[in-house]
Amino acid sequence: MYLVDNILYYIKYQQQKNKSIKKNILLLGDGFFARGFLHYIDYSKFNITQIYKDSFINPQDIFYNLQRNKPYTESYHFRDIFHQSNITKIKEDIKTLQINNNNSIINNKIYYHDYLVIGVGSQKSLKSWSDNINESINNDLSNNHIDNHKKNIAIIGMGPVGLELAIILNKEYKIDIFDMLNYDKILSYVKPYYKQYILESMKNKNITINLEKMYNNNDYIHDKIIYCIGNKCNNLTKNIKINDKLQMNDYNNVYIGGDCIDNTLYIKNAQCAYQQGIYVAKQLNGEITDMKFKYKSNGTMLNIDKKQILIQDHYIIPDGIYPDFIGKLYSLFCI
Repeated sequence: MYLVDNILYYIKYQQQKNKSIKKNILLLGDGFFARGFLHYIDYSKFNITQIYKDSFINPQDIFYNLQRNKPYTESYHFRDIFHQSNITKIKEDIKTLQINNNNSIINNKIYYHDYLVIGVGSQKSLKSWSDNINESINNDLSNNHIDNHKKNIAIIGMGPVGLELAIILNKEYKIDIFDMLNYDKILSYVKPYYKQYILESMKNKNITINLEKMYNNNDYIHDKIIYCIGNKCNNLTKNIKINDKLQMNDYNNVYIGGDCIDNTLYIKNAQCAYQQGIYVAKQLNGEITDMKFKYKSNGTMLNIDKKQILIQDHYIIPDGIYPDFIGKLYSLFCI
C-alpha cells in the first residue's frame, strides 16, 4: 500500500514540477520558527507542504486568558488569512524522519522536495504543557473550585514563563517558585531597576522564592507542580548538525531552526526561533546569501501585575507598563 501511495505521490509531484517553475518546500512543525518562515517566504516562488502535529500556540495567549479566569482556547492569528490558500497542510504526528537529498521519509511515506525546512520544536511540546495547565488550573478558576484556603502550587524555573505564571496565578493560589540560579543571575533578562520592582512585587504578594535549590517532592507538599524550565531537543533532530547558516551539514537544501537545534550556539526562546524562520525564508527567497544567522533581541514583554505588561527595549514600543491587550494585539497580528 505504501508503495502505491508513494508512486502516485511521485507522479503528482512531477506533474506539479512540469506545470510550474515553483520549487517545492516541505516544512515540518508549526511553532515560532515555522511562523517566521511562513510569514516571510515568497509564495510566488514556492509550493509549500506543511506537516505538523499541533497547531501554533503562543504562551502570551495562555496568560491572557489566565488573567481573566478563562480556559485557554486556540486564538486565530489574522496573518493566517494571507497564507491559508498557499499551503498544503497535513496534520500528523511525525514519529519517524529519514532525510535524503530530494526526498524524505516521514512515517514510512516518501515526500519529494527541493528544500526541507525543519522546526519540530523540543521534546515536550507547548501543547502538552498548556494542556497540563488547562486541565487543572483553568478548571479550578472557571468552575470556582478554589477552597477558602489557597491551594499550593510549586513553579519550577524563574525564567520569563515561570515568573509570569507565578504572578498571574498568585491571586488564586499560594505560589512557591524554585530556581537553581543564585540571586545575581535570576531575572537577567530585565534591567536592574525592573528586577528590584519585580522582586518587591513578588514579596508583597507573599510569593516564596527558593534559589540555588533543586525541587524535591519529599521536602515539599504542593497541590500542583508546574515545570517551566528548559527542555530536551526533539529526538527526531538531536543528531543533526548544522552550520552557521542553519543548514544541515550533509545537505545544503535542508534547514533547521528553533528548539529542535541541539547545540548551545543559539538561545532557545520564541524570538530567536521566529528570527531563524525569517532568516531561512530570506535565504530561500534569495534576499541574503553569504550572511550567517545572528540573533538580535527585540526586548522583553512580561505579564507582571493587574492585567498589565512590562515592555522593555522593544524597537517600536517604548519602555514602561502597558495594558496587556497590547500583548494580545501583538500576538494576533504580528506572529
